Parts: sequence; structure tokens; C-alpha cells
Amino acid sequence: MTIPEDGYLLKIYIGVSRLHMAKIPRLSEDLPIVVEIVDGQEKIEAFMPLVDESIDEGLATLERVKVRFYRSGESPDPPSAPGPAS
Repeated sequence: MTIPEDGYLLKIYIGVSRLHMAKIPRLSEDLPIVVEIVDGQEKIEAFMPLVDESIDEGLATLERVKVRFYRSGESPDPPSAPGPAS
């Protein structure tokens, strides 16, 4: 996956404005969700209509970002073994 060095960060906050206590662990249907997407401006702008029609209640922000690094956790392909000498 390629992440542009100068891109945009789309933050989407979905949820209700109810206060939840961190001391009381519970699973709930009304907990907020935060989605963050970093990509180029064209891809973010193309995705925005889907966000707009899908979110009834929430907040979406768009910010310019400078990506310092991206690490996927996948190890690179090992180097090829040298072939037989001719």
C-alpha cells in the first residue's frame, strides 16, 4: 500500500453525546466510534459522498498531514538466492 507523503487525514466521529464512565467497563451499542483515514486528496474527496450519506449523526473533519513513516508490520520479501554459477 502506498501512503502519500503529503496527504489528508479524514477523522470521522460517530456516536452519541452521552458521557461514559471509564471505571465501569461495559459493552454498549451507544459507544462512540472514531475512524481515521490517511490518503491523498483525490481519494479522500471521492470517499466523502459515501461518508456524507452514511452518517446520520456525528462529525467529520479533514486536515492536511505530513506522513513521517508507514509501517505495515509485514516483513519484506527475502532476497533471492543466487543462482548456480555458470
